[in-house]
Amino acid sequence: MPVYEAIIDVGPRPGMPGVTDDSRKAVGDEIAENLAAEAGDEAITDLRIVVSPVGAIVLFTKSVPAGLDPDQELRAFTRQALARGRFADWQMLTSSLTELHAE
Repeated sequence: MPVYEAIIDVGPRPGMPGVTDDSRKAVGDEIAENLAAEAGDEAITDLRIVVSPVGAIVLFTKSVPAGLDPDQELRAFTRQALARGRFADWQMLTSSLTELHAE
Protein backbone atom coordinates (compact mmCIF):
# COMPACT_ATOMS: atom_id res chain seq x y z
CA MET A 1 0.00 0.00 0.00
CA PRO A 2 1.52 3.38 -0.98
CA VAL A 3 2.33 5.84 1.81
CA TYR A 4 1.93 9.57 1.19
CA GLU A 5 2.96 12.72 2.97
CA ALA A 6 0.09 15.18 2.93
CA ILE A 7 0.43 18.91 3.46
CA ILE A 8 -2.97 20.52 3.77
CA ASP A 9 -3.71 24.19 4.42
CA VAL A 10 -7.01 24.78 6.22
CA GLY A 11 -8.65 27.87 7.63
CA PRO A 12 -11.83 29.70 8.50
CA ARG A 13 -14.07 30.76 5.64
CA PRO A 14 -14.02 34.49 4.78
CA GLY A 15 -15.88 36.50 7.39
CA MET A 16 -15.32 33.94 10.15
CA PRO A 17 -13.06 34.81 13.07
CA GLY A 18 -9.46 33.69 12.75
CA VAL A 19 -7.25 32.02 15.32
CA THR A 20 -6.14 34.15 18.25
CA ASP A 21 -2.73 33.89 19.85
CA ASP A 22 -4.41 32.53 22.98
CA SER A 23 -6.19 29.74 21.08
CA ARG A 24 -3.30 28.51 18.87
CA LYS A 25 -2.31 25.56 21.08
CA ALA A 26 -5.93 24.51 21.64
CA VAL A 27 -6.63 24.65 17.88
CA GLY A 28 -3.56 22.52 17.11
CA ASP A 29 -4.43 19.99 19.83
CA GLU A 30 -8.03 19.72 18.66
CA ILE A 31 -7.04 19.20 15.02
CA ALA A 32 -4.61 16.46 16.11
CA GLU A 33 -7.33 14.77 18.20
CA ASN A 34 -9.80 14.96 15.31
CA LEU A 35 -7.32 13.39 12.87
CA ALA A 36 -6.50 10.58 15.31
CA ALA A 37 -10.20 9.90 15.93
CA GLU A 38 -10.93 9.84 12.20
CA ALA A 39 -8.01 7.51 11.51
CA GLY A 40 -9.16 4.96 14.08
CA ASP A 41 -6.97 1.88 13.68
CA GLU A 42 -5.26 3.26 10.57
CA ALA A 43 -1.86 4.76 11.21
CA ILE A 44 -1.17 8.42 10.63
CA THR A 45 2.41 9.30 11.41
CA ASP A 46 4.73 12.28 11.42
CA LEU A 47 1.84 14.55 12.38
CA ARG A 48 2.80 18.22 12.55
CA ILE A 49 0.44 21.15 12.82
CA VAL A 50 1.45 24.77 12.36
CA VAL A 51 -1.27 27.16 13.54
CA SER A 52 -1.36 30.79 12.42
CA PRO A 53 -3.92 33.60 12.74
CA VAL A 54 -5.44 32.59 9.41
CA GLY A 55 -5.71 28.82 9.97
CA ALA A 56 -3.41 25.85 10.11
CA ILE A 57 -1.06 23.82 7.96
CA VAL A 58 -1.46 20.12 8.71
CA LEU A 59 1.32 17.72 7.72
CA PHE A 60 1.02 13.95 8.17
CA THR A 61 1.88 10.62 6.58
CA LYS A 62 -0.78 8.04 5.81
CA SER A 63 -1.18 5.01 3.59
CA VAL A 64 -3.81 4.88 0.85
CA PRO A 65 -5.02 1.57 -0.60
CA ALA A 66 -3.71 0.91 -4.11
CA GLY A 67 -6.18 1.81 -6.83
CA LEU A 68 -7.71 4.76 -4.97
CA ASP A 69 -6.99 8.39 -5.83
CA PRO A 70 -4.63 9.48 -3.01
CA ASP A 71 -5.42 13.19 -3.34
CA GLN A 72 -9.15 12.56 -3.14
CA GLU A 73 -8.78 10.06 -0.27
CA LEU A 74 -6.53 12.23 1.88
CA ARG A 75 -8.57 15.38 1.27
CA ALA A 76 -11.75 13.47 2.21
CA PHE A 77 -10.03 12.07 5.32
CA THR A 78 -8.97 15.57 6.41
CA ARG A 79 -12.38 17.08 5.60
CA GLN A 80 -14.13 14.40 7.71
CA ALA A 81 -11.70 14.95 10.59
CA LEU A 82 -12.28 18.71 10.49
CA ALA A 83 -16.06 18.21 10.42
CA ARG A 84 -15.76 17.25 14.08
CA GLY A 85 -16.17 20.13 16.52
CA ARG A 86 -15.45 23.74 15.80
CA PHE A 87 -13.75 23.21 12.44
CA ALA A 88 -16.86 22.08 10.58
CA ASP A 89 -17.05 25.41 8.73
CA TRP A 90 -13.36 25.62 7.89
CA GLN A 91 -12.26 25.23 4.30
CA MET A 92 -9.38 23.41 2.71
CA LEU A 93 -7.30 25.97 0.88
CA THR A 94 -4.51 23.95 -0.72
CA SER A 95 -3.08 20.47 -0.55
CA SER A 96 0.10 18.77 -1.66
CA LEU A 97 0.91 15.05 -1.71
CA THR A 98 4.19 13.25 -2.06
CA GLU A 99 4.39 9.48 -2.43
CA LEU A 100 7.05 8.26 -0.02
CA HIS A 101 7.08 4.47 -0.42
CA ALA A 102 4.87 1.39 -0.50
CA GLU A 103 4.25 -0.70 2.61
